[in-house]
Amino acid sequence: MAEFSSSNGSLREVYDEAQSVQQSIEEGAVPVAEVQATVEKAIRLYEGCCELIDRISLFSLNEELEEINSSELRYLLCPYNLASLYTLRMTSDRKSTLALSQNTFKLFLTQIEAYGLLAVEDKRAAEAALSGKASEALGMGRGGGDPAARRAAKIARYKREKELERNLEILRSADQSHDETLRSVWSATISFHATKAVAALEGIAQELEMLAFMPPVSDLMRREEFDTRARERDGQRGDDYDDRVVVGGRGLPKSGPLLDPNTGKPLRPFVITGDRERFQQSVFGPGYNLPTMSIEEYLAEEERRGNVIKGGGEQSGEQKEEDEDDEEESDRKMYKAREWDEFVEANPKGAGNMGFRRG
Repeated sequence: MAEFSSSNGSLREVYDEAQSVQQSIEEGAVPVAEVQATVEKAIRLYEGCCELIDRISLFSLNEELEEINSSELRYLLCPYNLASLYTLRMTSDRKSTLALSQNTFKLFLTQIEAYGLLAVEDKRAAEAALSGKASEALGMGRGGGDPAARRAAKIARYKREKELERNLEILRSADQSHDETLRSVWSATISFHATKAVAALEGIAQELEMLAFMPPVSDLMRREEFDTRARERDGQRGDDYDDRVVVGGRGLPKSGPLLDPNTGKPLRPFVITGDRERFQQSVFGPGYNLPTMSIEEYLAEEERRGNVIKGGGEQSGEQKEEDEDDEEESDRKMYKAREWDEFVEANPKGAGNMGFRRG
């Protein structure tokens, strides 16, 4: 932590200043350009408070909660406030920042557990979050992989937070001039922030789980360095650099290398063809084969190949014209018509089915 001495002010003065700076950040009263500088200022103030608390041994794990002065109970929140500010730090090494915040939250919960201010549900959830299992943390240690269990755990915690918040408001509205009332207010405040610390630990566990799949910072820095060198190399070519080749220019070689190995400038015209154009035509073309000749051309080609029959056959012959003066032909047609009429009279329509209608 940062070096801190009593010359910077009393613990109460420095803690009040740290709270004032933190409140301005949370309320959005700080300009965006000054947020990180203000966060660092609040961190330095809280680190100084924590160092002074350790130096004077304000709290001891061997004492009971009743042995602590009521006006000094609020200093138990110093690690919580410090851990919350660590999560607001924007650094290149996000994993280290989250690990620092995680350890500080753990210190806060361990300290208040010794004084009996940590609920059993919060302790179980904190242990799951600190184990690095985000899904189990969200389930508060009870079947983290079950969505129903996670939802039930979130609802239960939300109800606990609301109940603590209501009790805290009631206590704050009471007369705090009495020592017992003041002690109850700070005890409820610490328990309320313990629940918020557990939620923060779960968020850190999830973020660390996602950061585990990201490439190392060194790889990102090497990639950025490569991009910077590429931009610098492009800038060194000068304004007169041109990568175009004058089509039809005289004196251009027809063979040899395509590009200058030093400048990368094309030395002779070339056209990039091949599979790319073929793929492009197949993509933007129709989904069926287009005809390659007209119907007339097709018939002409079939006729040339001898596939078209000309002449011959019964239908290709000339039809005979009827002669009205041919009496024999007329008689033959007449007799044929009479025979058909007699057959129709002898065999009326439906006569073949009469057998099915017999009584």
